[in-house]
Amino acid sequence: MMSIARKTDQLVFLKLETTPGVLAPPSSVDCVPLVGALKASQNPGYTDSPEMQNSRGVIYRFQDGLSAGEFSFAYLIRVNSPGSAPVGAPLLISLMGKETLNSGVSAQYGQTMTKPSFSMVYRRGHAVHWVTGAVANEAKLSLNDKKGPLQWAVSGKFLKKLSAGDDVTSLAAAAAQAVVQVTDAKRFMVGAYVYNPICAANG
Repeated sequence: MMSIARKTDQLVFLKLETTPGVLAPPSSVDCVPLVGALKASQNPGYTDSPEMQNSRGVIYRFQDGLSAGEFSFAYLIRVNSPGSAPVGAPLLISLMGKETLNSGVSAQYGQTMTKPSFSMVYRRGHAVHWVTGAVANEAKLSLNDKKGPLQWAVSGKFLKKLSAGDDVTSLAAAAAQAVVQVTDAKRFMVGAYVYNPICAANG
């Protein structure tokens, strides 16, 4: 029997990184509801072997160094309360450089010489994706629509993308267990985080 995952909502979790490129695990407060689907791609390139051979076929192909990935998505501008960070604040901090919160008054974002990076976590179907070293390069505000809420359309680049599917454990897993054996390990990339319901139930 085959199961199909269908989800109509699209969420992303955004968290500023302490060290650029090192995954910063988010919490529930870092959730941002999206308008439409998030796009994040990082495709490797290949170069044919330069060796001279008497053949019409490709003798060998070398994988090139992985270039930066690209992401884009849109979300609504929501302010929780005066002087507090709005929804998606890590994007604004990455885009501008710094954040200044005036309690009960305003949240201001200004330019600096450095651009902080952030991590993104989102789910699509049965797979969870982690994007590290993300930096926002461009943001467009929907001011000309003259109807509906204001939307930010944000795009940028990132260093690395990890993915992990779901699977059943081949052996019972106890709480705080360092190694969890699964049926098909090929569904998980090295460095991805795994959520184990059995461990979570045991605290």
